[in-house]
Amino acid sequence: MDRLVAFVEAYLDYALSHLDLVRMSETASPGARYRIGAYRFWHRHIALLLAAARPDADADALAHVLLASLAAEHLYATTADLDPGRVRAATVEAARALCGPHADPGSHG
Repeated sequence: MDRLVAFVEAYLDYALSHLDLVRMSETASPGARYRIGAYRFWHRHIALLLAAARPDADADALAHVLLASLAAEHLYATTADLDPGRVRAATVEAARALCGPHADPGSHG
């Protein structure tokens, strides 16, 4: 879980600092975000981390779900309504939740 959270936090640092540029690159044409090699790399990295945390889960599908929350268009829309700190905290919380309840650092079970 720590590696997944670190990835999400680092990606958010980059995306939120360069949101206009990232948004342009991801929306330059329909589906542009999914055709770049970086997306496939991020997806594979996240899927591997999720598979390690939750071998019973569909890690490939969950990786796409988490990456959707990191899309520049999504971040642009949500930070227009919410403080970026809140968006960051919620996204990190979602990443932790995708790792499963056993990955909760406060859990003793």
